[in-house]
Amino acid sequence: MDQEYEERERVLSIIRGGEESLESYSSITDFKQNLGEEVFAHEKLEKGWVLYEELLGQHKIKALLKRTASQSWFLVHSLIQFWGVVKVEGSRHYLSSSHHPFCVSSLHKGLCWYRKLCRDHEYVVVDVGDVEQQLGGVGRVYRNKLPESTPDLRLYSTHEFPMRDEAARCGFRAYMALPLFDSHTYQCYGVLELIESLYSHYAREQLLYLLDPALQMAGLRSNHNPIAIRGPTNERMQQPEANIAEVLELAMATIPRLYLAQVWTPCNN
Repeated sequence: MDQEYEERERVLSIIRGGEESLESYSSITDFKQNLGEEVFAHEKLEKGWVLYEELLGQHKIKALLKRTASQSWFLVHSLIQFWGVVKVEGSRHYLSSSHHPFCVSSLHKGLCWYRKLCRDHEYVVVDVGDVEQQLGGVGRVYRNKLPESTPDLRLYSTHEFPMRDEAARCGFRAYMALPLFDSHTYQCYGVLELIESLYSHYAREQLLYLLDPALQMAGLRSNHNPIAIRGPTNERMQQPEANIAEVLELAMATIPRLYLAQVWTPCNN
């Protein structure tokens, strides 16, 4: 009976998110102490805090996060963090967020808990071969060099997103991961991960709009802009064509791992 109750509570906590995850620490110092990263320096900006290790020099990512945390789109319960390659063994690439700069929009406990989980986690990406490995969103984005997003991470299976249940219990729903490339070498620099308490199409559009100049200033680029390719249409289709293109762009931006969307219409021979 106790096991049934515990399982029921576990499932409910995933569905509704842990209510305690929205409780806040009293100060950024308290937040860092509970995170176990007191050595991190921090900067308070308009819409959040950027935390980083001063000695590591992560200038590109720190500049990118500082610009992001200065914008009004940043939602109340959001975490942005960078995953970089820390080790390569043959065809295996190990990605970690530990020691890299990150950004939080508030001092909510859920942000602290999930950041701590991510800090202690590594994604192992194999260049070729094992397509069934549990890559997670970060690993898939790094291997495929393509962005991935979803309005609700609970739509993933735990195989697709190994930390899905933990993220949901920490109060997160919307998810996006973007590959970052060095502007000069065009090599994949790492993965920028954004996880939020709710999905807002307006906020997401604002982020992507502001991200391009922020990436350019940091010497980075990404491939996050969906493109609707319009083919030749007859006169009857010219009116709804703009609406169809808009729907396709929205689908490409919000549905995880959707790389092609197209519309079929009846025609008269």
